[in-house]
Amino acid sequence: MQDDFKADDPKKAISDLKSDITRMAHEIDELYLVAETYSRIFKENPIPMAITRLIDGLFMEVNGAWTEALGYTREEMLGKTVQELSLWTDFGEREIMVNHISMKGFINNFECSFTKKSGGIRNHLFTAKIIDFNNVRCLLSSIIEKNQSSNLK
Repeated sequence: MQDDFKADDPKKAISDLKSDITRMAHEIDELYLVAETYSRIFKENPIPMAITRLIDGLFMEVNGAWTEALGYTREEMLGKTVQELSLWTDFGEREIMVNHISMKGFINNFECSFTKKSGGIRNHLFTAKIIDFNNVRCLLSSIIEKNQSSNLK
């Protein structure tokens, strides 16, 4: 198979190649910067946020506000399911939420109760949207403690 590349001027071809490589390196740097920015926004968001697999509630990512709200460390949550952590006080509520979100693609201010690591139960407003995370259908979720939301009014 012959090369499709034929250069009348090898120096120009090398110069063009260097320019292409430099341009691609800059584009890659920009992509890393964007990814880092979005990661920082997620992690530092003061609203508790988590990414869980839709099918089983496996924690893929959580932010600091989420761990603070529920009393777990990030390491204790990642790789575990909401059921393993007994997070949903009434697991039937999660089934209702999953059914709703499977039909609509999102849910806003769903009232539910979560059990903290300490055993305390807190009422929350749960909001989530289906997203693709590393080629897996997941929920991007946020919670607001219900008595906190009433204090904001």
